[in-house]
Amino acid sequence: MRRVPFLVLLLVAGSASAQLNGNYNIVLEENGNSLVTLVINGVGTINIPLPLDVRSPAVRDALYVRASNGVEVSIDADGQSTIVYKTALLTSREGGRWRYMMELPPLESATVVVYVPETAVIAETSPPAAISHVGESKSMIWNLKPVNDSAIVAEYSFSGSAGHMTEEGGGRGLDLKYVLAVVLAPLAATAVIIYLVRRRQRGEGLVLSGGKQNVLKTLTGNEMKIVSLLLQNMGGMQRNKLEKTSGIPKSSLASSLYNLEQRKIIRVDKSYAVHYVELTEWFKSL
Repeated sequence: MRRVPFLVLLLVAGSASAQLNGNYNIVLEENGNSLVTLVINGVGTINIPLPLDVRSPAVRDALYVRASNGVEVSIDADGQSTIVYKTALLTSREGGRWRYMMELPPLESATVVVYVPETAVIAETSPPAAISHVGESKSMIWNLKPVNDSAIVAEYSFSGSAGHMTEEGGGRGLDLKYVLAVVLAPLAATAVIIYLVRRRQRGEGLVLSGGKQNVLKTLTGNEMKIVSLLLQNMGGMQRNKLEKTSGIPKSSLASSLYNLEQRKIIRVDKSYAVHYVELTEWFKSL
């Protein structure tokens, strides 16, 4: 993390607003709090709007300075920066109806994935978002190109019944495969959490905080298995040992590792013949 005076940043920003692409992963809790991870790819300078309750965003692999409405980030030749923050101001509530609204900076393209609890009933999204299920969470997915000082909006409420939304807000019947996925995913997440807590009580593994638990609940079965094994092994394992221990087929493992890397949950060190998979400092700090 590097901080520089505003004047220096302006000098660096001579070729600002180059083609920059953003990937948002947002975990939305039932109380309205949001954990936001933004990965920006490209070279240039960009102003990221932040809610007023974000005092100390985590900015990595870029020069940055606080601006009046957020943070101004200058990305150098490395071509990638990560911004992480938590806020309660992206949501508002009126009765049992919730509204989620997030401003987006100007980008060449942006993918925004917002994970909501399984009990969320999504009434409306703008622009229209695809709706899918990941683990025990629903997710709203926007693929936007280009992004010109726009915002994403979602209106939703909570219900005690299982979700019934599909992509583009359509409905579907509850077939057996779907019911099993809805029922077993929460049980798997709960089992992993209980197991890791018990290991921690015996002095083994890393701390399983509330933040880590929230992220675990958004993962697929294979992704959850990988992260839980890394947590049990003090945050890192050789890839061949991870493959053998997890029992995940090589092609499925590669896909899951790629997804986890994109979300900044793990990193794969390829410096040696046998690759080493480890949890990122960001995830361990949750």
